[in-house]
Amino acid sequence: MSPPCSNLVAFCCPNAHPLSNTSTHRICPLHRRRHRRPHARACTQVVFACHADTALQLLGASASDAEKDALGAFAFARNTTYVHSDAALMPRRRAAWSAWNYMGDSADAAARGGGGAKPVYVTYWLNKLQNLDCRDSVFVSLNPSAPPDPAKTHRVIETTHPQFTPEGERAQRKVAALNGRRGLWFCGAWMGYGFHEDGLRSGLEVSSAITGKPVPWATGKQLVVPQPCLPRAETLGSSGTGWAYRAITAIAFRSIRAFLSRTIRVGRLVITCPDGQQLVFGEVLPRKSKVIHLRVFDWWFFVRVALEYDLGLARAYMAGEWAVADDTRYADGLRALFLLFVDNRDAEGGAALSVSRLLTSWGGYMLNFVRYRLSMDNSLSGSRSNIHAHYDLSNDLFTTFLDAETLMYSSAIYDAALAPVPAARRELARPPPAADAAGAAARMEAVVAAAAAAGAAPEEYELVFRGTLEEAQIRKIDTLLARARVQRHHTLLDIGFGWGGVAIRAAQTIGCRVWGITLSTEQKALAEARVRERGLEHLITFELVDYRVFARQHRGEFDRIISCEMIEAVGHNYLPSYFAAVEALLAPGGVFVMEAITTPESRYKEYLRSTDFINTIIFPGSCCPSLTALMDAMASHSRLSLEGYENIGVHYAETLREWRCRFTDALPALRARGFDAVFARCWHYYFAYCEAGFASQTEGCLILTFSRPGNAALLVDAETHRVLAKNATNADAAAAAAAARRGSVGGARRSSSVGL
Repeated sequence: MSPPCSNLVAFCCPNAHPLSNTSTHRICPLHRRRHRRPHARACTQVVFACHADTALQLLGASASDAEKDALGAFAFARNTTYVHSDAALMPRRRAAWSAWNYMGDSADAAARGGGGAKPVYVTYWLNKLQNLDCRDSVFVSLNPSAPPDPAKTHRVIETTHPQFTPEGERAQRKVAALNGRRGLWFCGAWMGYGFHEDGLRSGLEVSSAITGKPVPWATGKQLVVPQPCLPRAETLGSSGTGWAYRAITAIAFRSIRAFLSRTIRVGRLVITCPDGQQLVFGEVLPRKSKVIHLRVFDWWFFVRVALEYDLGLARAYMAGEWAVADDTRYADGLRALFLLFVDNRDAEGGAALSVSRLLTSWGGYMLNFVRYRLSMDNSLSGSRSNIHAHYDLSNDLFTTFLDAETLMYSSAIYDAALAPVPAARRELARPPPAADAAGAAARMEAVVAAAAAAGAAPEEYELVFRGTLEEAQIRKIDTLLARARVQRHHTLLDIGFGWGGVAIRAAQTIGCRVWGITLSTEQKALAEARVRERGLEHLITFELVDYRVFARQHRGEFDRIISCEMIEAVGHNYLPSYFAAVEALLAPGGVFVMEAITTPESRYKEYLRSTDFINTIIFPGSCCPSLTALMDAMASHSRLSLEGYENIGVHYAETLREWRCRFTDALPALRARGFDAVFARCWHYYFAYCEAGFASQTEGCLILTFSRPGNAALLVDAETHRVLAKNATNADAAAAAAAARRGSVGGARRSSSVGL
């Protein structure tokens, strides 16, 4: 490697420099100016680890047209940083000073030009942050609303940072395609979301491409970063402190054994320990629930659960420390285990299987909650990071289990019927491969026909789901469009458009103009490709933008708005901002339809004070609001009112069941793409965890229709035949709910804690 050239790092080989058109050695102007020694060598591979505009300046006239187009598309904002000792840029009360101080108010926003900018700047107290041993206070303020006193200013630093824009996102893909051409490589935080981690990832991708050697923790093309977890037993034992390991595991073992002895009252749970001993909890002769048998392979399982409760259980499963004995390849045993936990959670007034009864977990539970609140907030920048963590994993992953037609990542609506036939339970207990979906539908048709022929109604009914996932997702999209009363002359906004299922269906079947917004770069890329394949570019526009920013730019422009399971990514504290944005976007006479995963009112306060597997590992920062929380936010920050709702939660049961089967069948292909066994266990746990939540009605899935009072577009809902149809639908829903409470509904999805 040659001596470093400012931000330019050159990987050298004994050939001509790639910028040279002759065999004469050339080095960049900065290198020539700073390193005039005769031993400087030319390079065949040059890495520009700097801002895009700086890379363009270094290339100068030798930049190709493609490089100018791609690198020139990135926008950068200037930052002014002051190193000073002016306490006026700190909180008024010294007792409130901290290492990081968020300053500003509405007056500051006006001083900074308004425009809806967040009226906040940061002042760092270096004495606290860096333990400075000096009498005077030293501060660093980033873009303050007013500069500090010049007499107390030590230094002024001008910097730039990349802006996350649609143009920049498109340019990222162009730069990625250019990397390696002419031996030139470009990397930096601007190749992602602008965070430090994005710069590291970008640099690692370039270095791996040049050397052909992946970083140690990479598997194939997929970077696999292990979940943070407690030290393993091997580490404690090999460090010469085996007695400490034995003491910790013994305490944890006794704690979990006592906890389960007090809390498992319904059904029967059998745990086989690593030394072969068996622990039995619950009913001696279980009447309702089947016996669940767990095999524990590592004593550290008990430590994880004792310290982190349900998150510890999830991490232990991902680490391969336990499994459901004799489980099927589709992980049906996991779903049965979670349903057993739900049954016991609801016993004794709903407080049996509670974290409050496992004292050893209080510390870890609180630490996880604090981490969730501090690092997974859904602010403008936090939302991008949270969305990226799940939805940008890989389009190849999601296409393996979602329906091929719409790629909808939300509950479908099946053709469902109550069947008084024991055969329905046998059918639902057997998850068929996705390839046999038509055969499964035919078998279910036969079940319903047999039920009708049976005549007499038995004590229990089974809910039978007919048709394929593809048919069910199209039915759900059509339901959303019908609830919104979308017509050809309308302009429709899809908030969180996923892979474009709603937008494409609306443009194809209705012919209306559709806009969609998202924060996922991967979803946007594939959705745009799907739009081009169908020739719908003239009707559909997708943007990479936050709903709060979009609302400031497009006030009152949309006749209809649909938001399908996007509200879970908003966060409880931002529900008012969400409804304020919808209020701003919706035109007079407009209709807003939301599909939302909801938490029951009775559990919502506890839910807000806790973390679980879903909002920590699967969907960082997510929150499934209660209906009351949605109504409170609607009433306080909009003129909207609720015009109607349906609960399709039991349909999410079958949707998740189908996803679980398709995901399992696709595992060989996923492993070939770099998704390892830990990832597979994590997602099996996710699907089963979600299924249990919806099957037990721990969670609901509501379709809500909103409008401003006096909207004539919804008068059609008052027609007698529609009202009577709704009454019939509600009666069917009540019967289905009764069947679900008896534990006879197969399938469901889960998005909140079900206890352990």
